[in-house]
Amino acid sequence: MFETYRPSGAFSPLCILYLVLAILISAAVAFLYELMLYWIPLIYVTFLITIGFGFALGLLGVLAINLGHVRNLAVGLIIGLLISCGGIAAKYGFQYERFIAIVADNLMAEEKVDQEKRSALREAIKEEISFKDQIDDRVQRGWNIGKRGAGLPIAGLFVYLIWLIEFGIVLVIVVALVWHAVRQPYSEALQKWANEEQVVMTLPIDSAEMVDQIKKAGSIDDLLKIPVPKSDESNKFAVYTVNSVDGADMEDAYLSVKLTTISYNDKGEEQKSDESLVDFAILKSDERNRLLENAELLNEAFVEYHKAKVAGTLGTESTPNASDA
Repeated sequence: MFETYRPSGAFSPLCILYLVLAILISAAVAFLYELMLYWIPLIYVTFLITIGFGFALGLLGVLAINLGHVRNLAVGLIIGLLISCGGIAAKYGFQYERFIAIVADNLMAEEKVDQEKRSALREAIKEEISFKDQIDDRVQRGWNIGKRGAGLPIAGLFVYLIWLIEFGIVLVIVVALVWHAVRQPYSEALQKWANEEQVVMTLPIDSAEMVDQIKKAGSIDDLLKIPVPKSDESNKFAVYTVNSVDGADMEDAYLSVKLTTISYNDKGEEQKSDESLVDFAILKSDERNRLLENAELLNEAFVEYHKAKVAGTLGTESTPNASDA
C-alpha cells in the first residue's frame, strides 16, 4: 500500500491568537444570526439559517486552522468546539439584550419616559431581570408552530430540546469542516500547506477489477500498469488529483484518487457520487513527474481516439491502451 500523509500533530502558538480573533468575529456573525432569527420567526426557515450559521462559524475555524498551521487533530477539535460555543453564547447574549430593549421600550411608551433616559432604564431593568429570568420566560412562552402563531405550542422541556438540536447542528458542521482542514496535506520541510490542487488525469473505468487494482496499488508503477480502456465512453471515472506546495516541484506531493460515478434521475438531471480510492499518497518528485508524463500521454491518446472516431477511421487507427500511456 502507498505511504499516506498523516498530520504531524504540530501547531503554531499563533493559533491561539487566531482562535481569539475567530471567536470575536463569531460574535459579529452571531449578531446577524440573532437578527435573522428575530425577523424571520418561521421554524422551517430558521433551520436553514442555523445551518448557514454553522457553516459561517466553520469557515472561521478553518481560517484559524490554516493561519495557525494546526496539524493536530485534538487542537483542531478544541478550536472548533470553542468557536461553536462562543458563537452560540454570543447569540444568547444578543437575545437577552433584545429582550431588555423591548421591555424598556414598552415601559417608555406606557410611562412616556424621555428617550434620553432609555440607557438608564435598561440598566435598571437588568438589575430586576437577570439572564436566567429571561431564559425562564422564553422556556415558559416557547413557540407556536403554525400560521400566525395559532398552531402547535412548543414550550417547557421542548424548548431546551430545540436549543440542544440547534447547538448540535452548529457543532457538527463546525467540527466536520475543522476536521477536514486539519487533515489536509502539509509540508513540514517548507512549513506550508500543500493546497495547490491539480487534476492530472481522469481515467475511464470499465470494470470492477480496475477499481480493485487502484485500491490495492502500492506504488506509482502499480497504478501505471492498470490497463486503459479502449474508449473514454463510461459513466465511471477515476479522478487523479495531486496536492502540492505552489512552486515547490522538487518537494513531496500527495496523490488522491476518487471514483466518480455519473447517473441520471427520473427527470434526466445529472447526478454524481464520489468514492475515495486513495487518500493523500505521498509522491516523491520523480514519481510525480512520471505520473504527469503518463497522464499527458493518455490524454493525447484519447484526443487521437476522438479524432479517428469523428473521421470514421476508427478501424484503422489505434485506440488508447496501456502501451500508449
